[in-house]
Amino acid sequence: MLKKRKNRPSQRISPKQERLFYRIVAFLALIALLWIVFAPGSGLFGYYRSRAKLTRLQNDVSLLEKENSQLRTENDRLRNDPVYLEKIAREKYNLLKKNERVFDFSKGKPKTLEKK
Repeated sequence: MLKKRKNRPSQRISPKQERLFYRIVAFLALIALLWIVFAPGSGLFGYYRSRAKLTRLQNDVSLLEKENSQLRTENDRLRNDPVYLEKIAREKYNLLKKNERVFDFSKGKPKTLEKK
């Protein structure tokens, strides 16, 4: 047959034990909260640091993509636009066409050679 369960009297904890229990729970919750905030590499500070780094790197990528686009445009112009190529050759590298001469009319004192 079925065994009868014995009714145990409910164990009541004293107010002192209850306060101790709540203090332990509060202490453990505080430790857990501090761990979440300050955990090395994975806490909130680490998260915000990583987000700032991600934003900075995204800005760098954006700037580099813009610079890359400008360089591609310049490269295309140098390959396909002879007028632009001539302009760059003359201004940047001081190249001349055949039978051309450079006359420099810049203001400055003429240099004279004197013999003593």
